[in-house]
Amino acid sequence: MGATEFVKETTTTTTTTQTVASNGAVSTSVRTATSVRLLQRDIVKHQELTSAVSNGLLLDAVEGDETDSHGSANSEKSDVSHLVLPVLKNIGAASIDSTVADLHSLRVSETPYDPLAMTTLGLPLSFVQDFIKASGGSEAFKNLTTTDVCQKLVQPLTAHTRRSVVDTLIIEGRSDLVSEAKWFVSHAWKYQFLEVIDALTNFAAKKAIPNEEFIIWFDLFSNSQHETANKPFEWWENTFMSAIKKMGQVVMVLIPWNEPIPLTRAWCIFEIYSTVKTESVFDVAMPSADQAGLISALRNNPRMFYDLLAKFESRNAEATNPVDKDRIFQVIAETVGFHTLDKMVLDVFRDWAESLMCWIVDYHIETKSEPERTLLLQWSLASLYRLNGKLDLAFELHQSVYQERLKILGPDHLDTLVSMNNMIECALESPDTSKMKNEMDYVALMEECLATAKRALGVDHAFTLLAMYNMATIHLEQGKLEKSEAVLSECLEWRMKTLGSLDSETLRTTERLATVYARMKMTEKAESFYLRTIELFEDQHGSNHVDGLTYSTSLVRLYKDSKQTEKAIKLCEKITPKYRSLLGDANSATQESMETLAHLYNDVGKYDEASSLFQDILASVAKGDGIDTRTSLSVMSYLADTLQSQGHLEESIEMHKDCWARTRKLLGDNHQDTISSVHAIGLSYYHLGKYEESLPYLLESCEKKKLLLKKNHEDTLTGMNVTGVILSKLKRYEEAEKILLECLEGRRETLGAAHPSTLTTMNVLGSVYIEMDKPQDAFGFLMEVYKGRMQLFGQDNPATITTMVLLSQALDKMPKKVEEKTEEEILDKYEQGLNLYKEGRKEEGVELMKQFLAENPQDFEKDEISHLSRSTTTAIVLAQIGNLDESESMLIEAVRLWRIVMERETIESMDPSFLNAFNSLGHVKSSLGKRAVAKGDRETAKIKFSESEALFTEAHEGRRKLLGKDAKATKESENGIRNAQGELLLLSNPQDLESKFLKVSKVFNMGFPQADSLIDGLVAESKALPETDLLAIRIQMLHADILMQDFANNNFTAAEMFERSIELLEVSVGETHPLTLEALEKAGQIYMGVQFYDEADEKFAPLLKRTTIVYGEESEETKRVLRLLNSSRVGVMAMAKILPRLAQNGVTESLTTE
Repeated sequence: MGATEFVKETTTTTTTTQTVASNGAVSTSVRTATSVRLLQRDIVKHQELTSAVSNGLLLDAVEGDETDSHGSANSEKSDVSHLVLPVLKNIGAASIDSTVADLHSLRVSETPYDPLAMTTLGLPLSFVQDFIKASGGSEAFKNLTTTDVCQKLVQPLTAHTRRSVVDTLIIEGRSDLVSEAKWFVSHAWKYQFLEVIDALTNFAAKKAIPNEEFIIWFDLFSNSQHETANKPFEWWENTFMSAIKKMGQVVMVLIPWNEPIPLTRAWCIFEIYSTVKTESVFDVAMPSADQAGLISALRNNPRMFYDLLAKFESRNAEATNPVDKDRIFQVIAETVGFHTLDKMVLDVFRDWAESLMCWIVDYHIETKSEPERTLLLQWSLASLYRLNGKLDLAFELHQSVYQERLKILGPDHLDTLVSMNNMIECALESPDTSKMKNEMDYVALMEECLATAKRALGVDHAFTLLAMYNMATIHLEQGKLEKSEAVLSECLEWRMKTLGSLDSETLRTTERLATVYARMKMTEKAESFYLRTIELFEDQHGSNHVDGLTYSTSLVRLYKDSKQTEKAIKLCEKITPKYRSLLGDANSATQESMETLAHLYNDVGKYDEASSLFQDILASVAKGDGIDTRTSLSVMSYLADTLQSQGHLEESIEMHKDCWARTRKLLGDNHQDTISSVHAIGLSYYHLGKYEESLPYLLESCEKKKLLLKKNHEDTLTGMNVTGVILSKLKRYEEAEKILLECLEGRRETLGAAHPSTLTTMNVLGSVYIEMDKPQDAFGFLMEVYKGRMQLFGQDNPATITTMVLLSQALDKMPKKVEEKTEEEILDKYEQGLNLYKEGRKEEGVELMKQFLAENPQDFEKDEISHLSRSTTTAIVLAQIGNLDESESMLIEAVRLWRIVMERETIESMDPSFLNAFNSLGHVKSSLGKRAVAKGDRETAKIKFSESEALFTEAHEGRRKLLGKDAKATKESENGIRNAQGELLLLSNPQDLESKFLKVSKVFNMGFPQADSLIDGLVAESKALPETDLLAIRIQMLHADILMQDFANNNFTAAEMFERSIELLEVSVGETHPLTLEALEKAGQIYMGVQFYDEADEKFAPLLKRTTIVYGEESEETKRVLRLLNSSRVGVMAMAKILPRLAQNGVTESLTTE
């Protein structure tokens, strides 16, 4: 019995029909097994069925709410006689009277029906297609949902068996139509039935599966639509999943593609989960129109489909039967968790979308479609690869598309530039170790892309601005912060001009610029830009938008990194509850915010609050990915540390042990996280005072860290230091000495002799030597610690006091010696010469100093430091009396010998005076450079100034480490660097006007007087530009700045220039542009300087208003401008009192004349 027979068995005497297969050929659906006996049996059955209908005995179809469960709808009665009787009337009376019914064949199976069983038997798609034709064709099914088909057709047709269609076919002897299902069909019952079948037909064609062989498990046909039961938890977790696994393939009908109903239905969500859990194949079926719409969307904007999927949350899924929903949610909560399920669903659809685009691209390549269309599809596929994190595949395909577009469209076409940019973005997003990052010169490629975009598209084109943004990102990644800041500033300027300050791209650029300022340690400026971004965003979207919270998170990071802990806590306390409310605790961004706040609480001793947050995170991840993930175990470790800070030491140890056991199971014994857990247990025992228990853990972690990490990794050295302390407390001093000396060597090498951690190790080592009765060794170390801590912390710091106590103990143990007075040494030639030089007899003195060095070459072997110090001083004296060449030669040799010494010693262990040689040689090189300039030898000058810059830089780095950044000597080296850079800048010869402007600007900012002469040529060249051109205005403002140096003579000329600049800027870039604000301020300052307070007030008042708009009322920038305005208004009031008194004495007229 085929589908047609099945319908006619209840509705007509016709026993055969012909159906059209998917390929258009006519085939017979009914096999030759349809015999006379079967026909006779069918007639008798229909006779009884007719009688039953006429007597009102037929079980009515069910009407009720739509359902997406795998059972039937609710069993309310409705009369369906009008559906069945017209067809039954086609059965001829003669046919009914011609035979006797075979009543035995009408009996249903005697096997009891189990509503909790789940068959995996299905039917071919061709059966369903025949079923439609036999039931009146497509017109009869028009606008019918699957629910409607169930109620109006399937339930009446199976009423006599009260089983599924599949079971009924078997009962009726047509098991040949039934097979093990190969595809499980996931769909929503509210779909129109014909759309579902269209989607499946389209899918079979795409997969090249004949409809007769496409065996599907379709709940409408494979499940009984009469008997349902609420399924227990075990059914969902075992029975259903086993059935899915047995079938091995799931196809989800997705309609409509841009608002997929299955993702809102609990049953469908669970079917996806079961697919992933059982490692079954997942695919999607769509009607032709929907598939075309999705392909179009993926082709034009691949991210759009992903953005749509990102909104999906399994918690929001619904089911018609509340019990089904509860059971499904119970399985999810107790197994994978909703958050993980959301990620699983997203991953499944990502993989499917990728495979769909692969199929489409292959099809277009095989059919040789239009090249540009194929390239667009390949570009879309590459974009999907990138969104899926497959950067190598994305890069290769983007590169291929770029090369083809370059041939077909040329280098200036927008599509070519887009592909070039895509390649670079893949490189930017890839790990530092990736092949594409190391082998491709993506910096040069980005520079080429940006230059071409500016030329071909214009500087204000959206793509050009994107290229600028990416160029700035590359500079930021490479640590070229000034370049990044310059490019981002230009990008922001144009985006504000073309898109406005509220556009998302403008805000993104502002936020990135804030990040650059943060990296440059320009904390106040970074803060003002972050605050500006947040304020503008919240004005447009409100304070409860996720993107706004992301901007605030960046500001929290700035506060945290700059040690503004209270500000960080205040802001983080504001945004964390919003994250939790908007995204839920399971979201990674929420957990990151919670963790940040917990760490901040720990920093200020609010351990209870920190502990509560860590516990909330753990509770959330337990419901999602589970405790046994790296992220979860890190949080568990943080919680254990917090418990320790709270004084719950035993509980902390137990949690650390639990964390260790889980980490070992997850990552193995030799993973860094596992080793850190071992260290944490040892540390906890140490804080509890259980040193014997602590030691094995710490020794194990130390040995494994040495193998896993670099020898001198800080984690390794920290573990060694703590282990040394514990060995000391256990009176195992020789072992403690050995490990502490190794730790000290590592810390000196990596951190420097003056670093607090290095001093800590030396302090512990000093205490060990006291216990070992080696007071002299102890005194040597402790004296160095004392000097270092005095410089770092001061005398009253507890650490310094601890060292002073140990020093006292060392001195008490040292033997007392009577020091003998030595005779005064006779002055050698060097000292005599130095004294003569100081007395003004410079040439005589220098000669004696040189003689001493020449006569005592062995002095270097006897006392390296003394010899080099004398050589350096002699060379400095030679330079001061004008012998630059001889001084340079002597200093070069001194520096060479100093480097030999430095190879054996660390810079931190040496006397700072050794850096005088580097610094002095820098001065000499600079003087030789100036001499070369005077002679017109520019090439020699460049070499000397470059060498000077390098020497000053080396001296500056050393002095900063040894003396601190604010020491006078450090500042001297810093000035030397700046002067050398300025001289090199003056020697440069830029060609374009922009570069010339930058050169003069830098020369002026460095304080070089040559800026005064250079500006005239620059102004002359700028005359060729339109007056409103931004570069022309900037040159005019620079000219005014330079004129202001001679304030007494040029103040009003400079003020007029700034006034004109303000007018032009307000027209060209707007009132709130940074350059407009700068011009207003400088004009106001000039008027303040000449006591024209009214004019100053006219500038500062609008400046305050505009600054408030840009930076916010509470920003430091706004407060600074407010102080300027207050100063001008004080001046106005003062002049109001003074002028009348001056007028009485006849002074006003003379002032006016002046």
